[in-house]
Amino acid sequence: MFAFLNGIVEYKGENLAVINCGGVGFELNVSDTTIYELPEIGSNAKIFTYMAVREDAITLFGFASMEEKSAFLKLINVSGIGGKMAVAILSAMPVADLIDAIVTELIVS
Repeated sequence: MFAFLNGIVEYKGENLAVINCGGVGFELNVSDTTIYELPEIGSNAKIFTYMAVREDAITLFGFASMEEKSAFLKLINVSGIGGKMAVAILSAMPVADLIDAIVTELIVS
């Protein structure tokens, strides 16, 4: 639904960022990588997004790059991995390292 947001960074915390877009603050669940790559509070940022709609919640996820978003989308298609777990996985290692780990395990198995 939303491809990206472009606005002012209002808040950066543990797996959470708030981006002010025209006076509306969008709360985003983000990885540690995205938090690190976002500019300082008060600076302008572009962040790619994915909106998860469930029966009990609507959650907006944010990503510093399309590569990270693509990895997130692949992870949430794995049975048992939801959005928050995918963010935790992406927080644990860079996307390139995650891909290497998956490929290496497939080759070894």
